[in-house]
Parts: sequence; structure tokens; C-alpha cells
Amino acid sequence: STGTQDILRFMQDQYRHPSPVERIVLQGPVSDREYMMLDSGVKRWLEHAQTLVDTNQGDQLMPCTVFDAPITAYRYHSLVSVCGDDDYFSSDLSDKFQHERYKYVVVPSLWLFSESDEYVPKHVDLALLTSRISAALPAKHHIEVLVKDNHQAQAQTT
Repeated sequence: STGTQDILRFMQDQYRHPSPVERIVLQGPVSDREYMMLDSGVKRWLEHAQTLVDTNQGDQLMPCTVFDAPITAYRYHSLVSVCGDDDYFSSDLSDKFQHERYKYVVVPSLWLFSESDEYVPKHVDLALLTSRISAALPAKHHIEVLVKDNHQAQAQTT
């Protein structure tokens, strides 16, 4: 999901400048926020990150127990807060917010979601989410749900 966020951020940065990018592929777009919020301790750490960001200390590292890798308060806040800078794929984003987020995708795009993605919470309606994303995209696009595939686009056998 970080790679898909990076692509969308790049498209946003390139929006006003000519770009050599002609097409993009986004494989495994998932909401870090929705997945991370399944952990009851996240709210406490989000409040801590918010305090650091609010006091211009967003570059401070969060405690090592918070995330699998070193992460700054700003990055953590960006991933976990509603409408944070990296909240691109949450199922509860408003249509208006989605249109604002995706308006920079001005080249043809291929979106590959996985039906059995272990990072997508059970409450997320993938069909509804992909339909809403499709409606928000301004350029030609194709959205595919890979049946039985996990986050790495590997088929899962039952």
C-alpha cells in the first residue's frame, strides 16, 4: 500500500508540471488507517503523534513498540488519522474527499485490488469501495479485483 500511496503523491506533485509518466499501475491499494485501527492501542499513539505534530515536533520518532519500523510522528499521523496525508484508500472517505484526492490521476491507470487481502478489514465492502474510487477518477482507468489473491497478489488456496 505504501507504493500505491507514493504513486498518488507523485502524481499530485507532478500535476502542474509536465511528467514523463504515461500510465500507472496500483497493486494492493489498502487503507493503512482502517487496518491499523483494528489495534486498540492505536488511538493512544495517534493522540501522541497529533501532539507532536501540533507542537512542530513531527520529525520525532515514535516509540519502537508502535510500528514495525522506525516512523516519525508526522508519518504515523499521516497514515492513521482520518483524511491524513496518506489516507487514500479508506472506505469511509467522503465522495468529495475522494474526488479531491484522485483528481491528480490524469493518466490511464490500472488498479489491482485483492479479494483476500489480509490488510483489508472484514467490514470493508470491496465492491462498493472500488465503485466509489472508479467514480472519483478523472482519467481512463480499469479496476480489477484479483479473486482469491492476497496483498502480494498471490492466489490463496483453501
